[in-house]
Amino acid sequence: MNLSPPPSDLPQYIVWKSVPVPGAKPLKVPVNYMTGLKCSAHDSENWTDYATALRQMSFVGGAGVGFVLTPADPHVCIDLDACLQSDGTWSPFAQDIINRFPGAAIELSHSGKGLHLWGQATAPLNHRTRSKDVPGLEMYSVGRFIALGPQFFSGDPGLNITESFAHTLAAYLPGETVDTGAWTDEPDPAWSGPEDDAELVTKMLNSKGSMAAVFGDGATVRDLWENNVAVLSGAYQSESGGDFNHSSADMALASHLAFWTGKNCERMDRLFRQSGLMREKWDRDGYKVGTLTRAAAGCTSVYSGVRKTPEQPPESTALDDLLPDQIKATPYIWMDPATIPRRKWLYGHCIIRGFTSLVIAPGGAGKSALLITDALALTTNRNLVGTPVYGRALKVWVWNLEDPMDELNRRIAAACLHHGISSDNLDDRLFVDSGRDKGLCIAKQGRNGHEVLKPIVSALVEELRTREIDVLIVDPFVSSHSVSENDNTAMDAVAKAWGRVADQANCAVVLVHHVRKLGGEQASADSARGASALVAAARSVRVVAPMKSTEAEDAGLDTHKGYFKVFDGKNNLAPAEEEATWFHMASVALPNGDNVGVVEAWKWPNAFQDVTTDDLQSVKHAVAGKGYRASSQAQNWVGFAVGKVLGIDATQKPDKKRVSLLLKTWIKNGALKKVEMRDERGKLRPCIDVGKQLE
Repeated sequence: MNLSPPPSDLPQYIVWKSVPVPGAKPLKVPVNYMTGLKCSAHDSENWTDYATALRQMSFVGGAGVGFVLTPADPHVCIDLDACLQSDGTWSPFAQDIINRFPGAAIELSHSGKGLHLWGQATAPLNHRTRSKDVPGLEMYSVGRFIALGPQFFSGDPGLNITESFAHTLAAYLPGETVDTGAWTDEPDPAWSGPEDDAELVTKMLNSKGSMAAVFGDGATVRDLWENNVAVLSGAYQSESGGDFNHSSADMALASHLAFWTGKNCERMDRLFRQSGLMREKWDRDGYKVGTLTRAAAGCTSVYSGVRKTPEQPPESTALDDLLPDQIKATPYIWMDPATIPRRKWLYGHCIIRGFTSLVIAPGGAGKSALLITDALALTTNRNLVGTPVYGRALKVWVWNLEDPMDELNRRIAAACLHHGISSDNLDDRLFVDSGRDKGLCIAKQGRNGHEVLKPIVSALVEELRTREIDVLIVDPFVSSHSVSENDNTAMDAVAKAWGRVADQANCAVVLVHHVRKLGGEQASADSARGASALVAAARSVRVVAPMKSTEAEDAGLDTHKGYFKVFDGKNNLAPAEEEATWFHMASVALPNGDNVGVVEAWKWPNAFQDVTTDDLQSVKHAVAGKGYRASSQAQNWVGFAVGKVLGIDATQKPDKKRVSLLLKTWIKNGALKKVEMRDERGKLRPCIDVGKQLE
């Protein structure tokens, strides 16, 4: 679908769907641009930039894109409805309105039978009106989203039409007036905060700031207050060659001040003059009044130091309500199995696009080092430790919420050195953040229950989509929320929130989770700390288990330290030692003198190494009809005879383990078999004899 150019660079665009209404025009119902579900057009969580809205429109089944008019922006729209005449010309009424706004932007309305005129106002008009007396005329500056049309004719959407707007209103709707916004010197009744300016500024500057700033793409209130040119130049880019767009920065700071002062324009002015943004223009030609009144008019909530009372329920974590026409059972349509899309595995069978995966491990087992190696394998499209990478080199974002950036740099550098990876191999596909510098919390536990922080989730999805991240690794999961781990309902909500991130961003999400105290038992999926909802929601679960001292003896190692195995935890059955995927922590010396552990593949010793078919025939001849016992505790255990043939000392534990594996395999494939034979006392005993006929 073709749409007119956007009337503004502001991220106030929304997707809408057309809902039929019997006997009337279809309704334009706003929907969330990520989920496609009904939403409020006036909730900024549902807004996005024009390019994203246009892209998501078809993705969520939308019919069009609209721009939301608010008191905080300068945009106004005149909507002329049904003014296209049967002969293809515009009505005299429409021509008169157009003539009243020379140079304004003009577009065809979505219906194809009307016009939109776009412009800007220097003062907040705070206006939305339609009239029965003039049914074809609607004039809006707030409280409305305007569906963008399919064709743009001419004009400048940035043209100042304040005076023309007022004159047209007076001519066609004389009962209406333009509200230019009121200058206030008292706080909003809902405001509750310190009266001392210094104390209020301290609270404001210590606040977390905007979501854009959390992800490194915007300016915090501190950046604005201190006139941080390095940040502001990126957040408010100038088209005139200056350091940054000062007017946009002024409005941003004024909006913060409106919230913190309770929309008290007098105090907003007093505080603004203390900021680094203060300049001569502030007192010129009503600029101060227009900026502060517009910011106050656009402020929908104010600061209050008073906590919510128990009577105020927390925000629901459920998805928005479905539209009535969406609640329908969908008949199944048979598909040729060959045409069904394959699962989008990215890394072995443990990381899959569109789903969350889980890694469960005790502390100090090597899970963080393993995940860094996984990230490098994915970004370089190389099989580094035995796990296949499918397709192409991918973009990976590692967000370690525990370790400082210096430690992450050490681990990545050591892994790159050990596996022969250079900066050219990464090619800007690896993204790394530390929780020490940049925390992440997508859900919190309040006095009234758990709450998924939708703005954080939406911002995270937006960043993943913007960067085209293929895999997000969050280590550890417990630091990405503050809900009770033992609350199954709360954990289910958090797990589903992460699932929506993976789905909406079309990426794989890997969550790293700790186990409870094991008391010496083998780790499994059931060992995950807290409620079971997290494991249930994960598409795949990898369990990391350190090698036990007994396993080290069986493998013929001097120590179990530095070795660990990884297995699929979804089946809740740990594989035999020789069947698991094993890893070793190699020590790598960095040029700075540090020694860092790096994960490398390690294979359990192969019992059949150097054993030939001729050896098997020799074993058969050695045991045939001899009555060697099946039990390894017996003095005439068959394993001793096998060891003698192969030159293996079956009295030593590692070799005894190897011989046992050989016997197990040969019995399984029929080369040998268990039989009942009488011992020297005539008692039947389980013994081993030749299975398949001797050659």
